[in-house]
Amino acid sequence: MQQRRQYARVGTEEPSRKDRRKARSEKAEEYSVKLHAAIWVVGALFAGYFTDIMRVCWESQEVHRFWFNAGVFCLTVSISLVMYMAVYVPRVLKCDLEPSAYSPKLLPLTAVFSLAAGLFLIIGLWPVFGLLTPGLLFLLWLGGLMSAHFIPAL
Repeated sequence: MQQRRQYARVGTEEPSRKDRRKARSEKAEEYSVKLHAAIWVVGALFAGYFTDIMRVCWESQEVHRFWFNAGVFCLTVSISLVMYMAVYVPRVLKCDLEPSAYSPKLLPLTAVFSLAAGLFLIIGLWPVFGLLTPGLLFLLWLGGLMSAHFIPAL
């Protein structure tokens, strides 16, 4: 009996065991990061829902309005600066440089506005949530940050 020879197509090599293991490890790492992000997002959603933070911020008489409004202003400026650096410059202006190269003073300015926003929001919401205020705001901030994992690439 004559045995048939099997020929492989040119350019379609079977990946080695090491390559398959590396690909599987990278896939597991990707799933782990997504799961971690999902846990933070779900935690932030639960905290926001059970504390009814939006209604409290909007309607509560206990909130220090001056500090809260200053915090919201600083947060808006900070988010605007981040969107400028992350979306407008790379996508609209087609600049491939890092933000520290095309605008070195913008990063420290964003950091100052972000820290001021956190401090002012803590001061403004302290009468309502007390000692839980920094933890609650941190959880909401981290949940918002981790939600970026689920935005499709532009």
